[in-house]
Amino acid sequence: MNAPCGIILAPDMADFVVELLIPYLSGENREALKVYGSNKQEWQPKILSLIPSNQIRPEFGGTKVDSTIYL
Repeated sequence: MNAPCGIILAPDMADFVVELLIPYLSGENREALKVYGSNKQEWQPKILSLIPSNQIRPEFGGTKVDSTIYL
């Protein structure tokens, strides 16, 4: 079985693209792939059930302290 794969904060176009790809994916891959839009109440519980909160940055509902500076 494949590990779950999710796309969060996806634009509406992402659903369209995934629908085009679905026929070319194996059954396991189809079940593993989920596209989430900007509704945080929809995707946040799923992410937190799969990944420890200390590995997720706060803007995604976690507690990870990231000292990396992004320019």
